[in-house]
Amino acid sequence: MLKYSAVIVLMLGGFGNTAQAGDPCPIHVSINDLGSPNWLDNLALINALESRQTWIGISSIPKDDGLLLTRVFAGSPAAEAGLLEGDIVSDIDGRPVTESSTFERLNIGESVIFSIERAGQRSDALLTIGGVDPVPLAILHQLQGEDCRDSEFATPNEALERAVMAAVFTDSRGFRCEDAHVALQPLMEQYQSDTVYFVRGSRRLLLTMPYYGTTCVSVGSLDGDNLNDAEVSAVMERVIRNYVRERHENP
Repeated sequence: MLKYSAVIVLMLGGFGNTAQAGDPCPIHVSINDLGSPNWLDNLALINALESRQTWIGISSIPKDDGLLLTRVFAGSPAAEAGLLEGDIVSDIDGRPVTESSTFERLNIGESVIFSIERAGQRSDALLTIGGVDPVPLAILHQLQGEDCRDSEFATPNEALERAVMAAVFTDSRGFRCEDAHVALQPLMEQYQSDTVYFVRGSRRLLLTMPYYGTTCVSVGSLDGDNLNDAEVSAVMERVIRNYVRERHENP
């Protein structure tokens, strides 16, 4: 099973690639993770996954006296525990914290004490480790470093999220597994066309790239022991292969 650190938004890219005339590099692909539609219980779906990834909901950088929180994500376990951007985490359950890998030893559902320093004052916060869907991050991993692809997570705004959700579902609330990429084309005059949209349903996942392709897979096929490089790579290739081919043929 793939294992990733607890990061929610990543900006990764082949910044070392220098595009020349006639050179297809870099091939940019971004992921818009829309979660699940509002009529489904997204938290229940995530909690049912065997492959859940530990989630705290912070970004941080190491300091001499601990980890400086550079971001606390809204609705995350860290936010619910009262952590704030600018806090310095010095200890977790009495163990000194010196690097982000410390979090890899924590388990989903475990409650721990974060000792923090804020504005010169020290205090403790009780935090319960959450779980998050690892599939979008696994998809991003597959897009990185192949065919000089420059990949990133994008955070959709509310208007885009509503528009995409309306387009990828049928009137009977089923995924448009055959033609979601066609249904999204009218939006592309306003929004980026180099984006893969990821939506989780109760039994399936939908990945669609406007103009290029759509695939639906059962939740189980990208869960548990099946969340591996080969599985995720095969799914992504079905969605983006025509786009990648076009970038090579028409750089």
